[in-house]
Amino acid sequence: MTTIIDTIIPTESVLSSILSEIVNSNVEETNYVINALENVVNLLNKDGKTYISYGPWWPAIKNLIIENGNTNLGQVVESDVAQIYSYSRPALTILAGIMYSASRLNDHVITDPYHFLDVSQSAEDTEPYLYVSTDESIDKYQFPH
Repeated sequence: MTTIIDTIIPTESVLSSILSEIVNSNVEETNYVINALENVVNLLNKDGKTYISYGPWWPAIKNLIIENGNTNLGQVVESDVAQIYSYSRPALTILAGIMYSASRLNDHVITDPYHFLDVSQSAEDTEPYLYVSTDESIDKYQFPH
């Protein structure tokens, strides 16, 4: 049976290359992280369902938001998914999530909680893996307040 661990994610080297085009001598990586997380929180404050567009990247992004001291979105996180969909550098995790969200916007499925993720050829089943975006804190408890 195929699991989320069988899904394909961008390599750190590919993301690092893209990030180096965004982050230059004028913007430090730490500032990129802080600004990107603030932008995500601002979007969520306008429409809590925005998290859906980040798909499996949302748990890791939410973890980063919490680690940066913001618990207004609740503190419940799918830690297993966050572990799989994160990188050693927070900026890479955020970049991957933003890129994924942008692709969902291009495909006009930004609010669709169903994400069909490509899987590795070595997986038992090569059909796309279905990941459903949910966030108990936002959906059930209607964070942010």
